[in-house]
Amino acid sequence: YAADPAEDAEKIRINTPLYTAVFSTRGATIHSWGIKPTQPYLQEIEELVRPRYADRNLVVTMRGNWGLFRTEEKNFQVNKSEIDLREGGQPDTLKFFLPLSETAWYSEEYIFYPDKYAVSMSIRSQGLGNLTGAATAMLSWGGGIAQTEIDSSQDDYYTRSLYLVGKKKEEFKTNGKEVDERQDLG
Repeated sequence: YAADPAEDAEKIRINTPLYTAVFSTRGATIHSWGIKPTQPYLQEIEELVRPRYADRNLVVTMRGNWGLFRTEEKNFQVNKSEIDLREGGQPDTLKFFLPLSETAWYSEEYIFYPDKYAVSMSIRSQGLGNLTGAATAMLSWGGGIAQTEIDSSQDDYYTRSLYLVGKKKEEFKTNGKEVDERQDLG
């Protein structure tokens, strides 16, 4: 009997004045990203990650002639278990590291800022091309704004969008064609 790697995963909590996030050491994936209600137009935390896609967010895949490398099933080492940033404080860094062999490794680094919604992300590796026969990687994102329909089958037909314009939050829900037309009009 082998232990389930998902049970060994740690959750890393990120807390800033603007948002909260939860990462997992299993796959170095993001399970939650919530914008805090810091403005009058935000009444509650706005969750941006769909729970059903959490295990696939920020997954890296390399497919080559010699094999396949996917990060979502790997348990990463991490440099800290929590980041708590205060207003006016300094940025902080979360580092995930995955040793693969004596000469191959993979890492992801995230820099969080206390006063910005932006996050800096860096991916580095050594020797992966020798393991897979591939030199390029694909980063996948399976989420977005959490579904708005009770029946998730409607997600294929409708899009919910939020726009922050100055101090005003605009929200609309429409089908894909109308979204494309509205974006074309500015």
